Amino acid sequence: MRSNTSLQENPGKGVSRRVLLAAIGAASASAMLPRSARAMLANGATLDAGLMGVQPDTWSDQGPAISSALEAAARQGKALFLPPGRYAATRIMFPDGGHLAGGRGQTVLLGHGDSPVIASRGARSAEMSGIEIDGQYAAPNYQSGITTFEDCADLRIRDCSIRAANTPLLQMKRCSGLIADNLFEKGTDSAIFALDSSGLEISGNSVQDMGDNGILVWRSSAGEDGTIVTGNRIERIGNRSGGDGQWGNGINIYRAGNVLVSGNRIADCILSAVRNNAGANCQITGNNTTRSGETAIFVEFAFSGAVVANNIIDRAATGISVTNYNEGGRLATVTGNVVRDLYRDPSRKYGEEPMALGIGIAVEADTVVSDNVIENAPWIGLVLGYGRYLNDVVASDNVIRGGDYGIAVSVVEGAGKALVRGNLVSGTKKAAVAGFDHDKAVTGDLVASGAGRFPHLTLAQNTLD
Repeated sequence: MRSNTSLQENPGKGVSRRVLLAAIGAASASAMLPRSARAMLANGATLDAGLMGVQPDTWSDQGPAISSALEAAARQGKALFLPPGRYAATRIMFPDGGHLAGGRGQTVLLGHGDSPVIASRGARSAEMSGIEIDGQYAAPNYQSGITTFEDCADLRIRDCSIRAANTPLLQMKRCSGLIADNLFEKGTDSAIFALDSSGLEISGNSVQDMGDNGILVWRSSAGEDGTIVTGNRIERIGNRSGGDGQWGNGINIYRAGNVLVSGNRIADCILSAVRNNAGANCQITGNNTTRSGETAIFVEFAFSGAVVANNIIDRAATGISVTNYNEGGRLATVTGNVVRDLYRDPSRKYGEEPMALGIGIAVEADTVVSDNVIENAPWIGLVLGYGRYLNDVVASDNVIRGGDYGIAVSVVEGAGKALVRGNLVSGTKKAAVAGFDHDKAVTGDLVASGAGRFPHLTLAQNTLD
């Protein structure tokens, strides 16, 4: 069957009723499009999928037709425009240079059966804009996302909406590029799952009402990643799959090095707003978090070289935790953060043991904690070490107000050096600075009695109110 892309290509010959109706429909639809989309069609930079055999508002799978039309458009160096309508589609493949564009809020791809809507692999560059993808909670049995890209060196997804799937809404493997200004919502899994990336930026997106996680930046094995996660709004992240940290996080880094997480607004995560598990040289800066069910910013296990700075944390079980020296976690700075109005929930447990909640900031090894303000941490404002897991920690120039204890420092045998200097502690109920054996205070106030019997501990120029 001959496929016509315009009514002028065959002068002097009859025009089929199907092509004529498609052209009339496309012209009518284009009048409702944003100005940028109309300009692309008018200047010939875009081919119209409606004139290339793609049919909206039918339950037949349009994935093969869209893939074929994308291939044809890419060969001409043009984008493929998908007119307003609803398209049932599976396994759309992007060719190298493929660009799929639609009318924002008007062009909808629908999940169909048990396959992903987009399953693209190997395109060196690919772009999608103005497309809405509704997975319809289909495809519960496959391991990829409802939208999946693999091995794409220049992937760009802008101004799209992806929702309602039982697997990740967007899954990327070995990709780089830009994911910006999109809406991800109402999935039972994660919103964005980026695995083994290089030079990826995830910015300006809205992520909301997810069952397990918001944005995941993971690697198959520890190594440099370099993803930038900035300026996103992340809200209402659940913990459908349970566990003690894998699910329930706004942003989760796992084994990915040199990742920047900055300027995000994160609220109502069941566990952490930001969790870095075993990522090296990662920066978590300038984020605003509220109502975290566990630790708002958690840097854990075999991390190294972490910077946690200038974040605002309001309402969390624990504000900031930089721990797991027993697993090799070390080397960090925690500076300039505001941590306030924390809570302690005795009903929450880790196994059979009560969880140590109601803590402002906790650190263990090779870390500087300075210039932070901690207010209303009900148990301990600042924790230095846990048992013998304390080594070369400096706590200086912090302001700590309220709670049972201002600063708790490990004094068990085998604990490493700690310097506590120039902090202002006010309004504590039990002690400004106390020695701890794990979760239990074993000294009185060391500011009053002195730390002479603990040679690993130096106290100097701290102020009490």
